[in-house]
Amino acid sequence: MEADKELIRIDDTDSRGKNGSGASADKSPLITLIIPVYNVERYLRQCLDSAAAQTCDNLRVIIVDDGSTDDSGAVCDEYAAACPRFTVFHTPNGGLAAARNQGLCNMDPLTKYVAFLDSDDWLEPDALQRLRDAAEECGADIVACDYYVETPEGRQPAHPASAKATLTGNEKLRLYLKNRDVLNGLAWNKLYKAELFEGVRYPEDIMKEDDLVTCRLIHMAQRVALLPDALIHYRMRQSSISRNHNARWRTDCWRVVRDKYEELSELISDEECLRLLESDCFTAIFAMWVSLGGFTREERQSAKPALEEMKRFAGERRRKILSSRQYPKAVKRACIAAACDNALFLRLLNRLFGLSRRQKRVTMFP
Repeated sequence: MEADKELIRIDDTDSRGKNGSGASADKSPLITLIIPVYNVERYLRQCLDSAAAQTCDNLRVIIVDDGSTDDSGAVCDEYAAACPRFTVFHTPNGGLAAARNQGLCNMDPLTKYVAFLDSDDWLEPDALQRLRDAAEECGADIVACDYYVETPEGRQPAHPASAKATLTGNEKLRLYLKNRDVLNGLAWNKLYKAELFEGVRYPEDIMKEDDLVTCRLIHMAQRVALLPDALIHYRMRQSSISRNHNARWRTDCWRVVRDKYEELSELISDEECLRLLESDCFTAIFAMWVSLGGFTREERQSAKPALEEMKRFAGERRRKILSSRQYPKAVKRACIAAACDNALFLRLLNRLFGLSRRQKRVTMFP
C-alpha cells in the first residue's frame, strides 16, 4: 500500500502543478467530486482508487465522512494523506443529503463543474474527463451518462439503448419524466455546472431527495447533454437505502413527486410534461396502497396523513383521468384504488402484494 500511496502522490502533484493548488496552475476548468461516506469500509478503497486514478487535470475530491462507526473514516484519512487532490471532512451522522450539502458548501470558489459519487460505487478512469469534455463541447449545464449495474450475477449497462443527444427546452424535462434513459433522477450519473447549485441544496428530511433536486436542476439548465457510454459502476447491494421500501420510503416517494408536480405545474404549460408529472404521482399513490399489506400497525399509522393527501389528489382528478384516453391504464387503476373505501378490495390487494413481495425477496436475496 505504501508504494501505491507514493504513486498517487507523484501523479497528483504533476497534474496539479508545482504549487499544488490546481486551479491556479491549470487552465482547464476545475471539477469538484463529492463523495459521501458512511460505513462502507468493505468497498471504500475501490471507490477512492477510482477517484485518484481520474485522467482529468484540475480535479478536487471532497470526501465527507458522515459519522461512520467502522474504519471508513481512517481509510478516508489515509487517502487524503497520500493524495493532495483529496480533502476529508468528518461530520456527525446526518444522512446522505447532509453529506452532499457539506461537500457543496466547501467547494473551491473556482469550481466550474461538480459531480457526486456514492462510496460503494466507482468510476471508469476517464469518466470525469469525458463528462467535462462533453460539457465544454456542447455548452451543456448538465451532462448525464449511462452506468453499469454491478450484481453478484454480473455486470450490464443500465440503458443499453440510449443515444448521444443534446436537449433543450421541454424536451429535456419530458425525457427526464419518462425515466427510461440516462436522464433520470439519480444525482451521481451526471456532471453539473456548479453555478446551478447557487441557492439549491438537497433536502435533509426525506429519502429520495436526489430526484427532487435533479428535477429542479434539469428545469433550470439551458442545455443538457446525454452520453450513452457507461462511465460509472453502480453496486447494487441488499442493504441499499433505495431497496428498503417501507412506509417512510413510500411516504417520501409521494412527497417528492407531489412537490415536483406542485412546483413545475406553476412554471410550465407543456401538456405532456404535466401528464407525466401526474402519472408519477399516481404511480406513488398505487405503490403506497398496495404496500399497506406489508406494513406494521405503526407504519400504517404513520402513513395516514400521506394517504389522506393521496385521496384528495386522486379525488380532484378522478373524473378527468377516467374519462381521458391520454392516461395509461395503470394511472386509472391507481386513481380508482386511491379513492376506494372498500375494505375487502383493499385487503385482498394488499395481501396479494405482500405475498409477491416476499417471494421476490426470497428470489433476489437468498
